[in-house]
Amino acid sequence: MTGYGTLIKQTVIAISIGLVVGWSGGFAVKAVPVHAFDVTITVAEGVEVLEVATAPDGYTLVTDTVVIAPDEPAEMVTPDGDVIVQVEAGTVESYVVLRYETLFEEQIPELSLGFVATETLFDLSLVNVDPESGEDPVLLKPITITLTLTQDVIAQAQENDLLLVILHYHDGQWTALETTVDFENGTAQVQVDSLSIFGLAYQTPIHRSHVSVSDDLVFGDVYPGEKVPEVFTVKLT
Repeated sequence: MTGYGTLIKQTVIAISIGLVVGWSGGFAVKAVPVHAFDVTITVAEGVEVLEVATAPDGYTLVTDTVVIAPDEPAEMVTPDGDVIVQVEAGTVESYVVLRYETLFEEQIPELSLGFVATETLFDLSLVNVDPESGEDPVLLKPITITLTLTQDVIAQAQENDLLLVILHYHDGQWTALETTVDFENGTAQVQVDSLSIFGLAYQTPIHRSHVSVSDDLVFGDVYPGEKVPEVFTVKLT
């Protein structure tokens, strides 16, 4: 059941998630499908909605939305603090809603050979604030996505000599993004100019012959057994 919800401050129960869309005449709730999960949200005053719902198998579905103005910078910090999205002024042409939703491994396309998914999997999308707009919103500038690394992920990477890389699913295939990883501060960061599914993944040592790390340090065939440094940038060569 999808469609338009009701006024602000009213609870919406549906197989959809409501996004606040605003204009000079007031606010409305626009429903967006969410993989057939039952969710309950309360639409609050303003232009930002935070939603948390229970997903199958004990996982927690976390979603967040923020309105982006064309002439102002914006930042989204997800409710769990795992993802920060930073947007510069001039990144969008008109008012849009940036939407975040966690995903589960069963929901994403199979990863490319040599990559193993962590639990950090999510979807980012843009929705026009004006429901009458006929064109899908696009990014005019790259945005910055910063992921928080858990201690378990850092330990797994360091103990098993694994690189960490953020993957982006676009045009029917996974692309390994140029990823700056900082174990000391527990972050992984990329810049992207399109949105869809993203995932933090381990890259196994055997598939590193075409990956450069930081100052032209190359793993795999060139430096077998080389340990992963504390801070590095992964880039396909």
